[in-house]
Amino acid sequence: MKKALVLLAVLLIGGANVFAQTEKGDFLLGAGTSLDFSFLSSQVSTDSYESDKVKNNSFEFTPCVGYFLANNLVVGIDFLTSNATEKEDGDKYKTSTFAVGPFARVYMGSTNVKPFLHAGFGFGKNTEEYNSSNAGYSDEKIKSNLTTYDVGGGVSFFLTPKVALEVGISYGNASSKYTNYYNEDATNKVKGIASSIGFSVHL
Repeated sequence: MKKALVLLAVLLIGGANVFAQTEKGDFLLGAGTSLDFSFLSSQVSTDSYESDKVKNNSFEFTPCVGYFLANNLVVGIDFLTSNATEKEDGDKYKTSTFAVGPFARVYMGSTNVKPFLHAGFGFGKNTEEYNSSNAGYSDEKIKSNLTTYDVGGGVSFFLTPKVALEVGISYGNASSKYTNYYNEDATNKVKGIASSIGFSVHL
């Protein structure tokens, strides 16, 4: 048991440069999932109406691919797929999202535990479905164009010279524009703080 604890400490805290695989010319392949959306809210607005803010429960999957332009500096492409469900006064809203866009990340340190800062921007498509609990209202399905951005940071724990466990937290904002049931131009904004966990491979 004691040897196992010593080995774990070496993996998490050790300073061997062999773990610092963030050098110029390396490639980054990553995949993560968002965990906690308790701090996200969404709001729909038109020229004549603005809804109350509604809390979201959602799941996101975010693969990425990048290239290290310099030591500890990687740029690349993020992909986002997301599914969210909201409930308000018996009504049910479902949102499906796909977006793609550039990102940049800066790592710090030279050990196998490397903090990083991350920023990204994306474009994509958003599909919203509305199921009303009121018999007097019909269901809706709306497709719209989407823009997103996020800024945040985290820590990469290099478990091997090429594989890292990543834990992060970020602030994000997504905005979609569409024409609603009443033929009004509407904007739906989702913003807030989310945590994430995933793995990355450095080649």
